[in-house]
Parts: sequence; C-alpha cells; structure tokens
Amino acid sequence: MCGIAGIISLNSAKIENGISRVNHMLDKMKHRGPDSSGIFQNDNKTVILGNNRLAITDPSFNINGPLTDEENIHTISYNGEIYDYKTHLNNLKGKGFNFHSKTDTEVLLKGLIYEGLDFLNIIDGCWAFALYNNKTKKVTISRDLLGEKHVFYYKNNEEFIFASEASAVASVIKDTLSFNLNEVFTSMRFFSSSYDHTIISNIKKLKPGQSIIISNGKKNNIESFYPCKFDPLEWKDFFNANPSDDQVIKNLSELLFNSVKNRLSPDVPFFTTLSGGIDSNLITYFASCEKKNLDTVYIKTSEKMTPSKPDEELNEKEASSFTAKLLKTNHLELEVESNQVEKLLNKNAENSLDGLLDWGTSSFELIGEAIKKQGYKVLLVSEAADELCGYKSDMINFLKYNFKKKNPFLINTLNKLNHYHVIRKVFRKINLIAKNIQEPYCSEIPYISRPFHEALGIDYLSKCFTREVVNHTNGKYGGLNKEYYQLDKILDYSQKMALSYMNLSIPSFNNLRIDRALMAASVEPRIPFLNIKLVNFFLAMPHKYRYRNGIPKYILRKMVEKYIGKKIAWRKKHGFSFPIWRLPGIKENLNLEERVFNSNIISSLPWKKNGKNFLKRNIGHKMSKLSWPLFAISKIEDAHNIKKIKNN
Repeated sequence: MCGIAGIISLNSAKIENGISRVNHMLDKMKHRGPDSSGIFQNDNKTVILGNNRLAITDPSFNINGPLTDEENIHTISYNGEIYDYKTHLNNLKGKGFNFHSKTDTEVLLKGLIYEGLDFLNIIDGCWAFALYNNKTKKVTISRDLLGEKHVFYYKNNEEFIFASEASAVASVIKDTLSFNLNEVFTSMRFFSSSYDHTIISNIKKLKPGQSIIISNGKKNNIESFYPCKFDPLEWKDFFNANPSDDQVIKNLSELLFNSVKNRLSPDVPFFTTLSGGIDSNLITYFASCEKKNLDTVYIKTSEKMTPSKPDEELNEKEASSFTAKLLKTNHLELEVESNQVEKLLNKNAENSLDGLLDWGTSSFELIGEAIKKQGYKVLLVSEAADELCGYKSDMINFLKYNFKKKNPFLINTLNKLNHYHVIRKVFRKINLIAKNIQEPYCSEIPYISRPFHEALGIDYLSKCFTREVVNHTNGKYGGLNKEYYQLDKILDYSQKMALSYMNLSIPSFNNLRIDRALMAASVEPRIPFLNIKLVNFFLAMPHKYRYRNGIPKYILRKMVEKYIGKKIAWRKKHGFSFPIWRLPGIKENLNLEERVFNSNIISSLPWKKNGKNFLKRNIGHKMSKLSWPLFAISKIEDAHNIKKIKNN
C-alpha cells in the first residue's frame, strides 16, 4: 500500500510549480509510504506523478517513486496490492516479459501493458493507480470496484489534481474552498458523503470501479470507463438448484480460504485480528489452515469487560482467547494507549473534508498505532461480512418487506399515513415502525432501504435543520446505481441490500474509514471478505441462507459451528468500541460545545426555528450523535480556511 499524487495539464501548458506541489502532497501523506518516495515528470512538464511506498511485497527492492518500464514508455504510480501477483508474474513471464523485481507493482504495470484495463478483471486485489503512456500522451487513472483504495481529485480548465487523500489535494488548490451543503448533510446523516463527492465543493472522488483516461492537452479530454462490474447472476444456476446448507458452506469455504491464503503476507510480518466475533474467527481459522503458528491479536480499546460466569456467553476477550487456544495461534492481547487521544481526535476531525465524519476512525487509528509498535506492517481485518450476509437491522427490514407482501392493503395504507410527521411520531411511540413499517423514504423500485450506518434519521436532523435540505439526502445510501436497476425484479430484497452495501457503503464508508485510519499508522489493511469471486457468491445467495429463525448471518454461524464450535457460533453480536471522544475529560478538553456554537460555518447552516436550542439541550447528552460531525466541520473550517457554503 502506498500514497499516490499527481497533476496533469489539461491545456498543454507547463504545470506551474508542479514538482514542488506534488512533493507537498506526498509530504502530507508521508504516513502512507514512509519507506521511499519520488516523482516522475514527462519531458514537456505536463504530467507529474508522485508515489510514496510502504514496502510490503519484495521490500528489499528499491522503488523511489513511480515505476517506469524498460522502454521508457509506461510509468505507473500505484497504491494497492495484487494478492495473487505471483501467478500473474509467471503468466507474464511466459508471454515474454522480463521482470527486475518480485513486486506486485511491476506485475500490474506489465499486465496493463499486455492486456490493458481487461487485466483488472483477472486479478485478486485492490488498487488506485495512474498510468502514463509516453507515446499516446494519455494518463489512465483507475480505482478498484470495491473501493478499497481511493482517488480524490480536483479539476478546472487548466489542470487535473489527484491524490490518495482529500486533504492532500486541498493543500495545493489555488481556488478558495467551499463546503458542499448537500454533502455536509449527507455526511451528518450517514457519517460519509456520497460515493463520488466529498463535503468540499471543488473536490470529488473517483467512483468505485471507475477508470478515466485523460488525453494530455486535448479538448473534451477526459473519458470514463467501468471495466469491472459485480455479477450477482454468476451463481444463479447453483442457487436455483436449492442447495443444502452443507453445499453452500463447501463453496463458501473454498472461496474464503483462497481469498485468505492470497492475503497472507509472505515478505513482512502480519497479524490477523481475532475478536470474539464470527467473522474474525472464520478468517483466523482459514489463515491457520495455510500458516502454522499464526500471529493473532485481540485489541482492547476503551470499554471494561466483566468476566463471564459459568454457563454465560463468553465476552469478547474470552471468546478470542478460546479460539486462539483451539487453533494454537501466537496470540497477543493489546490495549491501545490513550495518552494521545485528544491530539488524534483533533487531527482526524481536521482531515474529515473527505466526508468521513465517523468518530470510529480514531479508534481504528489507535489500533493501527498499537500494531505498528509491535513491528508489524499488515493487518488482516474482518470487515464486510455483515454487509454481505446481513445485520440484524437488515433482517428486520427484510421481515418488514415480507410482511408488506402478505398484507399489501394494510401496509400501503399505513405507509401513506407514515409520510406525515405527526402520525409518524405516534407510530414510533407504539413501536409500529420498528416492527412493521419501513421508513418513509424507502422504496422498491428504485430500490432504497435503510443502511446500517445511517447514524442520524431524517426526523432527528429535521428537529435542527430545514426539512428540505435534510430530505435531499434520501437515496444517497441504501440504493442501487443505475447500471444495476435491471436486477430489481431478479434479486430478492436481501440480495439487493448486499449489492447496495458493496456498491455504495463499503467503498465510501467502511473502506474509507479503515484505509484512512490504519494507513495513518503506516499499517496496511487486508480484507479477505472483499474478494470479487466471494462477493459475487454472497450477492447471488438468497435470503434463507442469510436470515433464518430470526438469526442474521445464519450461514456464517453454521460455518463457525463446523470449524470452531457452538460456543462461538451463536454468540450475540458485539459492537465496536465506545466513542472515545465521550470518555470523561476528553470531550471537555476538546472544548466541543463551545467550538460548535462559535463556528462561523455552523452558524451559516440552514437551521430550523429553535433548531439551535434543540441542539443545545441535547449536545451534552451521551447519545447526541450530531455533536461529533458538527465538531469535525468546525475543525475543517479552521484547518483549511473554508469560509463559504454552496448549495450544490
């Protein structure tokens, strides 16, 4: 994993102060690649590419910046990992290519030279790269389909600026930055801006799976492509045959084992996370099948745990220890150091102009720092299983959908009434919405449901802000992109929810959080559940394997029961850490309330009458989820000198 940055001229003019500006972006992202750094500039100074390197594959091979082929035609700046690069290295050698290293960077470069963007469909990996062709004078910039890596960019009539982090791009833009009002509210509601925007009007994100080709100096010079796509129908025939649980588990096991095996790091030491959850247990099991004496880690953040009593469910730490002993791993229990919490919280808030307004980012960074202090560079994490197989809240939404199909007249009538806020308040009091009725913005075609990471509902936000701007956030998450609309009548409700997560939430929320947090500590995250073949299997999997007998993630629990045992398989789900900004003393030291109410930008938001008073009454309450996003916006304002809000 690395950090990439670059500037491309769009009018054939030499880039002004190009090298110093790209160097500045690389310096802002030094944590992403502390092992080496460098810059490539073409002859007429219209293309400048930079690269920081965190040396993971073939770490002894020296790459100082972007890598150029022997003919000096193709140059690549690359952030990512090709996990099965050894297979492709051997295949490309058979095609006559020579290699000077055993790095996945060189494999990606020569694979793209040989097959073009089609090469991206046959690799198991994640990427964000910029590839310059000195003959055609074109630059190809690409992001992987699951959005594990990110490309933030800004463009005007003169130049295209890009980098792995939005704050790096912002640091070299000459124009005045402004907040994008619509995206600010999307980020408040979902803790992340929409999949192709940030909360800064001028800075956008390359979409997951998108590749663009920039023709240096030509009019209409940016073309967009989507070489990779999900295929939920790949396993259609298999599931149409109504396979048994054992048949599904067999296929899932093969796919997950291959993904885990590819993601084990042979060149640098790595940890596998081992909490008490079923997801990390599965990853640890399959990793231990491939590597004996596996290094596993349990990381405690901020909560205290009471030891369980006989016949009680194991707590997280006890469950982690149980599996470690069973699989005979080298197990380490770490507690993160909290002496730098306030500094870290302030830093993460200031860097949230990418749209990620989630306080959990700081907890993940503390985990990264704990891993780095042990001398490790890679961490296998168990993200995305919930999104693929279903949260409890997704199961409840699914049950509501089924209830509606069985009682269409009743539910349609109640749904119409539910659109009126006064009546909706009554429905909430009698628990009707929680049990039977979907949120008023949910729909079937186009498909829109409530995603797990919706942190603030429209009714809560509307107590503070005008409903018009709040309603604009509907459909930003929990839906499907237009290219998948044709699947509306083919996939069941649970399959569409999983596709929505993979298409929108995983790239723009989960992956942004874990990438920004762990790479801030120079630790590379690897996510075995985000293998495309495995993802396609889950997307094709009907609801009965996800939810059964009122239990979410049913088939994964059956897998854990088979490989680990019932004691772990049927434990309740435990959430991530308690928000560290709420710990005693920290919120006061952050001066959170005063900063929020004295901020110029926050004063400029479209407050509802008495909206500020409502917030003042609730901001000190431990459940006030709006406090942190507003604090982050105020910190962004100061750190990046943002004085305007645009209603984009």
